Amino acid sequence: MASRSRSASTDPSFRLTPLQRSALLALSHHRLALTSQLQRMLRSATSTQQYLRKSLAGLRDAGLADRVHRPRGGDSVWFATAAGTDLAQQHGGVQERPYRMDLKRAQGPLQHHTLDVVEAGLCFLEHARSNGIVMTPWAWTPEVAHRIRDGQRPRRSFNETHIISDAVIDVVLPQKHQNGTWHFHAFLEIDRGTESVQRLASKVTAYERYYRYRPGADHKDLKKLRTTTRALPELAWSERYTWFPALLVILAGQSEKNLRSRIEQLQVRTTPVPVSFDHNSFRAGVTTLEELRTHGPGAEIFKPLGAGWRKRGRFNARLVDEPAPEPAPGPKPDPVEERKATQAAMQHTITEQDRELAELRKEKDLAEALLAAAHEDNAELHRKLQTQQREAENRALAEHAPYARKRLFRKRR
Repeated sequence: MASRSRSASTDPSFRLTPLQRSALLALSHHRLALTSQLQRMLRSATSTQQYLRKSLAGLRDAGLADRVHRPRGGDSVWFATAAGTDLAQQHGGVQERPYRMDLKRAQGPLQHHTLDVVEAGLCFLEHARSNGIVMTPWAWTPEVAHRIRDGQRPRRSFNETHIISDAVIDVVLPQKHQNGTWHFHAFLEIDRGTESVQRLASKVTAYERYYRYRPGADHKDLKKLRTTTRALPELAWSERYTWFPALLVILAGQSEKNLRSRIEQLQVRTTPVPVSFDHNSFRAGVTTLEELRTHGPGAEIFKPLGAGWRKRGRFNARLVDEPAPEPAPGPKPDPVEERKATQAAMQHTITEQDRELAELRKEKDLAEALLAAAHEDNAELHRKLQTQQREAENRALAEHAPYARKRLFRKRR
């Protein structure tokens, strides 16, 4: 590549075309993409794949992008070089990351996984376009880390305190109920069967932990805060998302039979996870990449995970779904009346606790009385057994006494 490329930063005659700029931003953002995937992303900027290939070749000649040939004449896999990523970050619109793609990584074992993440995002992009929703190729971000617990001693590793999403979808949509906007969020987890079902189920549990995680407050602190007047720490996800994103697990890379079996096993193993399907709650579902590609996220293709999955059918992840309008706020309550109501509620709680304590004391007295009676019965039974044993010994001595006297008489003779 070095022999046929020139430095774009040192060549003043080189200028990026709008299509090349968009392609470079897409490659820097998504790390890897097939030629056909880039055409689907940037279809507004190009009408033919031939023009796109020519633009990508120009980026390759300039040392800003490179490609990996796939076997059997498939689409080439394109990625931005270090120089291309630096240039994309200078243009803006691409988040700066320490992870850089190179030829070795592009040919590595994560190639198919990265391409499947892009394919899943494209399914949402094409669904949005078909419904007249404005969505860009940068609406889903790959490899997003979320903290799920505080680092405590002994020092925990990054993987113990964070869950890394394969991608996060964030789309701003117009709100129907009132003039304004709302956000559609979703976590994407792509699974190609390279890890056990138990490991995949543990990721679902980690996302549920992130739903409940409050920075700076562990489980014991939360118990103390609930009994005091201090406010609970804010949920960690509320600082990044308007609504808690739905977790969408997408399976690929296996036969249809194996995928069905894997879905069933995942549903069973995630049964203990508390899941609700109301807005702003923890929602989780699983489907296959083929179903997502064929039917789109607007169809009911996601099988629910977590508690109660047997009672619920499938659900969808339509971008046009939105939460119900919030009720209008009522009059602000009087502080004095609110304090009185709080005191009354506390007094009612104390009364109920006193009543329960009195009942427990009665049960304790009854149990002690029954235990004392049982002790007396045992003592009486023991005395009877001792009496019967003595009587049996006396009868045995009386029966054997004549024979004992005869044996003694014979010995004397």
